[in-house]
Formats: sequence, C-alpha cells, structure tokens
Amino acid sequence: MAYSNSNAMAKGNGSGALSKQTATAVKNLLDKNQTAIMRSMPKGFNYDRMCRSILFSINSNYSLAKCTATSLFISTVKGFLMGLEPNGPMGEGYLVPYRNNKKNVFEAQFIPGYRGLQNLARRSGKITECYAKAVHAKDYFEVEEGTERKIVHKPIYTSFRGEPLCFYAVFKTIDANIDFEVMSIDEINDICKRSKASEDGPWVTDFLEMAKKTVMRRLLKRAPRSIELARAVEVDNQAAMGDFDNQNSDIIDLSEFDLEEAETPSQIQGQINADRTAELRSQIAGKTAKQANSDFGMMIQQELTKSGNPLSKEQVLAYVDKEGIVLTMDMDFHDLCENAAKSSDSLI
Repeated sequence: MAYSNSNAMAKGNGSGALSKQTATAVKNLLDKNQTAIMRSMPKGFNYDRMCRSILFSINSNYSLAKCTATSLFISTVKGFLMGLEPNGPMGEGYLVPYRNNKKNVFEAQFIPGYRGLQNLARRSGKITECYAKAVHAKDYFEVEEGTERKIVHKPIYTSFRGEPLCFYAVFKTIDANIDFEVMSIDEINDICKRSKASEDGPWVTDFLEMAKKTVMRRLLKRAPRSIELARAVEVDNQAAMGDFDNQNSDIIDLSEFDLEEAETPSQIQGQINADRTAELRSQIAGKTAKQANSDFGMMIQQELTKSGNPLSKEQVLAYVDKEGIVLTMDMDFHDLCENAAKSSDSLI
C-alpha cells in the first residue's frame, strides 16, 4: 500500500495550503500533457484513477508536497509508462521524496514496488510464476546448489516465526525452466543503507515488501523480460544505488511534454528554506551539547563526586542548557553544581 508521512500532521494548518498548491501544480501538468501520456501508456490502464491516486498522495503527504511539481510529474509519468500505479493501493510503485542538495530543493523519484516487478514479470508473457518469500528464524529452510539447484521452505504459520533471516525469489518460465535467488538479511540491510530512500518511504513503512523486491530485482536480471520489466529493473537498481540523477534518461523523452510554468511555487521553496534552517539549528545545538559533554563532563563529574552532590552529570548539563550558561575552563564548577541542585527544574 502507499506509504504516508506522519509529519504532515505535525506541521499544522500550513501543510494543507502547501499540499493543495503542489497538487494543483501537478494536476495542471497532467492535464496539459494527458494526450501525450495516454499515447505512451500500456493499454488497459485507468488514467483518471491513477491521477486521482497521485493527487491524493500529495495532499496527504507533507514530504511529497514539498517536492517540485516537475519532479512529481516526471516521476508519475515514469510509473505510468511502465504500467505501474505510483502510490496506488496495490503497492506497485512509490513516489519517494529526497533532498537535492545541489539545487536546494526536494525532488520526487519513482521506485517500483515488489508487486510492480511481480506484475510486470507476469505481464511479459514469458513467465508463469514469480514470487519472493521471507525466511524466518523458526522456519525450515534448505538450499541446494550445484547441478541440481533446489529450495525447500517450510514456514511455521501457527506461531511466532522469529525474525527474518533471509529472502528468496523464484520465477518459472512458460517452458518450465526455474531459477531462484537467495539473499541474507545482512545483504538486504546493506542495500537499504545505500538507498537515499532508506529513512523516508517504503523502506521504513514496508520493509518486508522492499526486501522481497530487492531479491526479486536481482533475480529478474537473469529472466526473459519485456521492455517495461527491463526498464523497471534498471530504475530500481539505480534507486538502490542512490543514483537518482540518471533515472530518466532511457525512460522519458522530456521533449514530448509541456513543462512550462512548472517551477517550484514560492511558498514551497519558502517552506523548504525554513525547514532547512530549523534542521541546521538543531544540528548546531546538538553538536554544542555534545561538545560540552566531552569538554566539561569529566570536570563536572569530579565535582559531583567530591562534593556528594546527588545530581548526575547529565542533569547538570541539562541545567546549563536550560539557563544558557557558557561553560569555560576557569569557571567555578562547585557553584555551578550547587546552583543546578537548587533548581527544581534541573531533575530530568
């Protein structure tokens, strides 16, 4: 299912206006380019329903609302051209926001989901079965390699299965050939960490689905593929490596689309700048507290031990932070600890 971002509610009423402005900008781009998009979409897809799903996602996801209208439009069209519905109920693909530090803007990128790769494999007409599974600690799991490759997996569904240890994917072709791929949880986590989408998006909300997709993507590189499936595997591979900048080159010819007046609305850029300023201030404050703990923590602890003061070093540093006291090497740490003890708000 499409993921949501809880920080949308935390931003207050301003997020609603921001979301509406971004959604309107994206809708205008979709409306202007509807003919060109529908000409390239696979047959049998409901264009109107897919557009509604995208606009709903923007309106309900603060992180997406901060993305440029152009990147949201391009990412949406990318999914459409592969026959996948971004942020739809089936989990075929996701629009994932990330910060482009070179441009100082947020941009959206389309990432195929597990169901998306699975459906494209089946639609190719060359694969009859395609699936991925998680293997948990209490499952029976056996793999044979060599001339007779085989997987035996007996899940335990009647009780807690334990933590996932590995994942595997299998496909079967129309002429009954079978291939599979197995990846450990450590391999999956390594790929997750390299992704720019590791902290905001489906890796957070749908880890098991993303893990299954990761092993399936590796397997499908060896499978007979359609053009749409080949594109989806390549896009997903680039996303896994954090290479978002080159994702559009082989999928979308931007000359076919009218992107005029698709700049980031000023309100969106203003919110991006405000968020960035708040983030930097938080980082500076965190570094200051950490530095104070490192430079003066030992002196404070020695004074507390010598005087029998009941406070902890952390409580004194919290008092220092609350009062805005600048610590120096020549200050009276005895008085500092005494004053912290007298403060009723110093206990944490």
